[in-house]
Amino acid sequence: MSKRVGGIGILTKPKPKNRKNTMQTITTKFLPATDHKDGRIKAINSFGTSSVTLSWDDSLNVEQNHILAAQALAKKLGWAGKFVGGGTKDGFVFCFSDSRITFEVEAAQ
Repeated sequence: MSKRVGGIGILTKPKPKNRKNTMQTITTKFLPATDHKDGRIKAINSFGTSSVTLSWDDSLNVEQNHILAAQALAKKLGWAGKFVGGGTKDGFVFCFSDSRITFEVEAAQ
């Protein structure tokens, strides 16, 4: 489904069935080492009601460590589906790839 708002094309999809919290995101950030703990990755849902913290895995790269933490939180929350992510100033943010709110940007001419 598509509509135009203020000259902008807005794409919307029907809400997926049997899916809770599809409008939430998972944000991950690196927690540096302290005197008592090694570096860690913390993942938290967008409402701030649930989180997981995993030890940094030196055998993985940065993105893989953040993905692993996001996957752990999604599993803890009982979420299933495909996620997409991108970088932020503090880490990464992930959301369901089949979110019903999407948009496209046309190349400038």
